[in-house]
Amino acid sequence: MIQKINLFSFKGTKMSGHHSCCTCSYNNYIGGYFLHSLPISKFLMIRYIKDLALVEFIYKIYRLENEWERRYLLDMFFTPPIEYEPPVYRPPSEWRSLLIQLTIGCSNNKCTYCDMYRSKTYKVRPIQDIKADIAKCARAGMQPEKIFLCDGDALGAPMDILEETLDCIHEFFPEVRRIGVYATAENILEKTSEQLKTLAQKKLTMAYLGLESGDDKILHMVVKGNTAQDMIEASLKIKEQGFKLSTIAMLGIGGKKYSEQHIRATAEVLSQTNPEYFSFLTTFAIPGTPYHRMVERGLIEPLTSKELLIEMHDILEQSTFDLNKVIFRANHVSNAKPIGGILPQDKAQILETLKLWIKQTPAGVYPKMPASM
Repeated sequence: MIQKINLFSFKGTKMSGHHSCCTCSYNNYIGGYFLHSLPISKFLMIRYIKDLALVEFIYKIYRLENEWERRYLLDMFFTPPIEYEPPVYRPPSEWRSLLIQLTIGCSNNKCTYCDMYRSKTYKVRPIQDIKADIAKCARAGMQPEKIFLCDGDALGAPMDILEETLDCIHEFFPEVRRIGVYATAENILEKTSEQLKTLAQKKLTMAYLGLESGDDKILHMVVKGNTAQDMIEASLKIKEQGFKLSTIAMLGIGGKKYSEQHIRATAEVLSQTNPEYFSFLTTFAIPGTPYHRMVERGLIEPLTSKELLIEMHDILEQSTFDLNKVIFRANHVSNAKPIGGILPQDKAQILETLKLWIKQTPAGVYPKMPASM
């Protein structure tokens, strides 16, 4: 089970910035899981590691002071004890979570900018297979504090599948404190308030929602499948039933033509929904996607690096949050400059930093798509 790597050429981490939920592939999650969910004594007793020299080397990695260096090196060593149907993605913030594949693919799978699940046909996995995966992880000695249910919008699975999965998780992992899931406005609204409350009581309490834009014209253009009002109603509904909401907006998704309305409408939706977590990522025209073809035909004119920073600045400036603590991040690989903080307390400082970056960024320069996307 040991994954061979070249220690001087670190590859294998797959970031996917074009998707609404800024995801990573499953190949880079398991080391982080081991690092944070096992005490050092048990870490060194993992049955897959049989070479003493390798154990000593991993112990040295474990003791590195730089957290990100530790995480990256450990991530390269472990593969999951269960079989996934690839590709499998998760939000970057779920890097410490055990991934359980509840559904395959995405029930919408029509968003023009996204190519993540186009190789898959959406389906809900048989409950016996899901339970078998959970049992295998338990037998492997895993003790996760967090679990993430894949694929694209696992909240859309039937209620009985969700409940049986959560019950099985608690049977094998009673110490789990939080379970997360991708969600769409549609599958939130399809569930009754009582059903959502039941799921939250079973510790499914983190939902990642791709808002992308608050403008209906843009949402229609990218075939999101929801309106801004759908997003608002779904966000408020799921929060009322005990979920925390992580909302993602996409910079540049409307191109130059719709930039101003994208700013205005997105800020309005954020102000009405007050997500506990909020992040930006940058839209790129991924080759092979309908969005890329629209760019090639001149139907969408991409934003320059300066214009993308202006969008970020203006959306934040126009957004008002009632919550005292909204965790904001724009540190995804798709974003040219990483920034983050706590809103509203850090808002003024973030806006000043963005103004400086806007001033320093030359006009007419376009961002380069990261190689890892």
